[in-house]
Order: sequence, then structure tokens, then C-alpha cells
Amino acid sequence: MDTVKEGEVYVVMLRGKTSPYEMFAVIKAVDAVVEPTFGTRPGERLLAELVAMWKSNDPKMRIAAIEQMGIIRDRRVSEEVIAAAKDKDAETARAGVIALYRMKIAPDAKRVMELFNEQIMEVWYQESGEPQEDDKGEKIWRRDAGHTFLERGLPDFDYATYVREGIKKEWVRKDDQTLYMFFGVPWKVQRKECVPELVKLLDDPDKRVRWWAVLCLTHTVDDVDRPQWEEYEPREGEELAKWRKWWKEKGDDFMADTATQRSKPDIFLRHGHSP
Repeated sequence: MDTVKEGEVYVVMLRGKTSPYEMFAVIKAVDAVVEPTFGTRPGERLLAELVAMWKSNDPKMRIAAIEQMGIIRDRRVSEEVIAAAKDKDAETARAGVIALYRMKIAPDAKRVMELFNEQIMEVWYQESGEPQEDDKGEKIWRRDAGHTFLERGLPDFDYATYVREGIKKEWVRKDDQTLYMFFGVPWKVQRKECVPELVKLLDDPDKRVRWWAVLCLTHTVDDVDRPQWEEYEPREGEELAKWRKWWKEKGDDFMADTATQRSKPDIFLRHGHSP
């Protein structure tokens, strides 16, 4: 608020559904009048303002516009967000890939990992827990290898690349909280394509990384949240041996099995399985 100047026009964004509202952001608006090209409702007028801001020559204004488009999650501005993700400026591109993920449009995983930082990781951690929904707004479930999973994350995003390339970053390994957020993504989405990358991490020199690999494998393959650190630490050798044996004996069949059943959870419940 200290930068607000008399005579200038600003877009004030509020958070909340009922008053009193909380101020979320104040962004300097473009000088010219913006036509409400998306409609006349407040949110649609704001969307038109953001598109105009994106077309400005001010780098900070352009980034702020893309960030807010992602938070609004309106796909009518997907072309602008896709363009931002391809921008030569790294900060603009980061805002673009983050906005795409929030809008549930899968960005290119290689591009994401080129730009990967703690901000991207935090958004992936937060957003990957959101359940997928069908056209009617119903949550999507899948039954795979005898287990029922609530589909999370984006169906077209390459989470295997996220695991493989992300763990190479030294800052990802800097402390337990960072590892928690990084591995929280494959843990939440439970994707089969991550399994080979997690198996490779069973040989990682960092014991914490090996534990997270076991934890994510157990959750992805068996749909069980274990072993916790206190349980894992004294019998690490046993856990590692178990998963190496499983991969050698059953890994090929597990990866080759593409038969999945998608349905509502009540159908699974009638068959005696409680998710």
C-alpha cells in the first residue's frame, strides 16, 4: 500500500465471500479504459483488466497479471497463460507454468523442471492433493490392482520427470521440510509411472531420500501410509530388500498392467472395499 499514488488507477483484489473482506492484492492498472470482453460481471471485468495488464510493457505488471489469472482459474485466458509459460524471462515463465497447473492444464514437465524452485514445488504440493472431477463435478475414482484410489493431480502431467529431475536439485535435499513437500507430490498422486524412479532412489546415498522412496512406493502400490520414520529407521535393510525383491519379481507385471476401473466410490463399497 505504500506504493499507491494519487491519480493512478489500481485493481484491488479481495478475499472472502462475505464482508468484511480481506485485501488480497493491489495492482496498478493500465491507464486506458478496458472493455469488458469476457462479460460484465465483476470477475469477468477483472479478467479483461488482467489481459490488458499482460499486454503491457511493465514486466512486474505482466507477471502479476499471469499470477492472478492462475488464481482465478478461468480457462478463457489460457492462451495468455500458455504464452507466459514459454516466455524467455524465467520469472514470467514460472508464473505461467504455475498458473497452468492451477487452471488444471498440464504444463510441459521438462519446462517445469528447467524453472523448478521452491515456489513451484509449494504450488505442486498444494494443488496435487486436489481430486480430479468429471464434467458433472463428480470426483473421479479408480480401482487398480485391487486398491481404490481417488484420482488427484493432473492426468496429463509427467510426474515421473518431476521425481527424476527434482531430486537432482541440491536445495530439495536441504532439510526435512523441503523433502516432505517435494515427495508429497508423488505420494498424493499415486502414479504408476513414478514407481521406476522411486525404485532407483532405494540406492540413494541419503537415508531420508531412501525412506521417502519406500513411503511413496508403499502408498502407490499398496495404498498404505507407512512406514513412518520411527518404524523405518531400525529396519531399513529389511524394507529396502523387500521392495528390491518386489521390483525384480513383480515390477514388470505391475507396470504392464494397464487395466483400471473408474467409477464412483459407492460401487466399490458394494464390493466390500472402503476407501
